[in-house]
Order: sequence, then structure tokens, then C-alpha cells
Amino acid sequence: MSTVRPARTAFEPDLIDRLIAGRDARAVFERNGILDKLRDALSERFPTYGEEAAAPASQNAEIELGGAILPRLELRFPDLSERMISLHAKGYQPAEIQRRLSALVGEPVPMAAIVALLADLRREALDWQSRALDPSYPIVVFERLRVKWRDGAAVRNRVCHFALGFQTNGPKEVLGLWFEDGDERTFWTSVLADLKSRGVVDVLYLVGSSPHLAAARTETFPAALALPSVGDYVRQSLELAVTKDRSIVATALRQIHGAHSAADARAALTRFEGDRLGQKYPAIAPLWQRHWAELAPFFDVPLEVRRVMASTFAADALRRGYARTLRAHGHMTSTAEATALMYLVVRDSLRKWRRPQREWHAAKTQLAVLFPERFVAN
Repeated sequence: MSTVRPARTAFEPDLIDRLIAGRDARAVFERNGILDKLRDALSERFPTYGEEAAAPASQNAEIELGGAILPRLELRFPDLSERMISLHAKGYQPAEIQRRLSALVGEPVPMAAIVALLADLRREALDWQSRALDPSYPIVVFERLRVKWRDGAAVRNRVCHFALGFQTNGPKEVLGLWFEDGDERTFWTSVLADLKSRGVVDVLYLVGSSPHLAAARTETFPAALALPSVGDYVRQSLELAVTKDRSIVATALRQIHGAHSAADARAALTRFEGDRLGQKYPAIAPLWQRHWAELAPFFDVPLEVRRVMASTFAADALRRGYARTLRAHGHMTSTAEATALMYLVVRDSLRKWRRPQREWHAAKTQLAVLFPERFVAN
């Protein structure tokens, strides 16, 4: 019995005329032009077409073919897998990755090798998210960013939180990624419970901008001290300044959060409000003044430790990497997909964070004095 194939819909030429009306050839054929955007849009609607078109008759035969060819290609191009991952991070679809790599190596790269590599990356991201952690972290800093999310026909923002943990010997690591949904108090309770279930026994300082963090830690890490995130106030202040002035504004704000005491910090804030920068950006000083009561506990911490907490370099680098990768892939639809993409940024950062930051050597001495029973430098 023959299979009846559905009739193909005739293509209407006037669709092309409407698509390119008023545009020149550059807008159509250059990178990120109409042709690229149309290809991406069609790839999203028919995600398996490229794989089906490239697949041999037997799926097992395809996997064996990819497994046999890829090691041979990597003898000539040792970084071939990393090139695949880099193209994926930039938002290219598997069919486009295959085309680019095939042009690079001079012979067809099997689609099975690309699909298998991307599947391995997703599994690696899930394993990383649930991995065992160290029993003790002197400082854990929570940061957040907004992620564009597609929920059916609607698009909304979801808040993603990530934690930077300082190991006792100094190097940093990303402890996890969590997407906020529902009640914030319940969310923070679940985040800290997740850290505890993965092996974290003690935390000296929890740093974050959410007021619910302090309440949630009483159930999981009652001995931890919860502090506000000064980095958030620095970041908000810099957003109020033009780009060319941000460096000198950051230096001026360092006189505030880097003061030896709360009284010195308040005096530095008053000076900032009255000087040229404070007059040029009159919204910055009131931002700190409105939240001064929340910031007060931060100045009870020794200056050497505060310098570690207030450093935003690593968090800002991660935030830029997350934004760049997620933007290339469009709106997210699942936490597993978003976690796998953001893990690519973490994976790249882990190679650079093998040494403690410069301020850690002075900070660990203060931590050993303040917490002689709980902090052990190794």
C-alpha cells in the first residue's frame, strides 16, 4: 500500500517582494541579514530537518561514522571540539556548525558528531549543577541577572541567581544557577537547602541584595552572617553615569565602601555629594543615603575582607558572558536549556580562576582571627 504524501504548498513569489521591499543586497546577504534571520527562524520551526537530512539510513551507523571520523580530524585540528562548542555558544544551529567546520577541515564533518557533542554538553551542565561542593566556604556572594523567557505566546523576564563561592585557599567557583519563580522567601530557602544537600556545612558570610536571604539562612546556615551586596549599589551608581565618567565614579565610590569605619564612609559620602561628580550626577548620593541603614552591617566587617566582598570584576565578567550567549540563542524556554548555555560561560571562566585574587591573602588572616574555630586556611 503506497504512502500518500501531503501536497506541497506553492510558493508565492510576491512573498519575496514584500520581504525585501526597500532593502538593498547588503541588508539581505550580509551576516545577520534577512537571509540569516530567515534561516534561523525556519530552523527553530523545523529543528530536526537538518539532522534528518544528514542522517544515514541507520542511526547506529551514523553514530559509528561520527565516532570514527572525529578523532581522525582532531589529529589535524586538536581544537575541533572547542570550535564546535564556540560556534554553539555564539548561537549557530547544528547545520551551520557542520557547514563551517566542513569548510575548515576540507571534508564533511558528520552531523552525528555535532549532535552527540551538544548532548554531552547538556549532560555535563546538569552534572555540574548537581555536583558535590566543599564543606566550607568563607564567603558566598549571590548575583542576579534577567533572562528573556518565552512562555507560550508571551515573553517575560525571569531572574536568574548565581553564587560565587570563595574557597578557603582563595580561588573562586560558581556554586550554581537558580531561576527565581514564585514566592521569594520560599525560593531562597530552596537555594540554601540545595547548597546544604550538596555538601556545604558552614558559610561565614552570605552576601546578597535580597532581604529574604537573611531570613532563609536561619534554617540552613544559622551561624552565617548575612550582608548586603555593595557591588549592587556600585553597579547601580555606575549606570547613572555616562561611560567616559564611570572609571572616576568607581574610584570615588571606592572611598565610600573602602572606608575604615561607618563614620568615615558617611563622611566620604558627604564629600562625594558636594564635589564635582556628586553635582554632575545628583542621583548617586541619595541612592546610598536611602539604603544606609541596610549598608551599616557591611562596615562592621574588617576592611581586608570587605575588599574581597566588594570586588565585582568576576561577577561582571560572568554577567557579560551570560548576556552575550543567551542573546545569541534568543528567548529561553526551559531551565535545562538556559543552564546548559550559561554553563558554557562558567566552563570558560573556571580556567582563569585557578589563583586567589590579590586581596585574599590579607583577608584570610582576618578571617582566621575572627573565626578561629571555623576558618582553616589550606
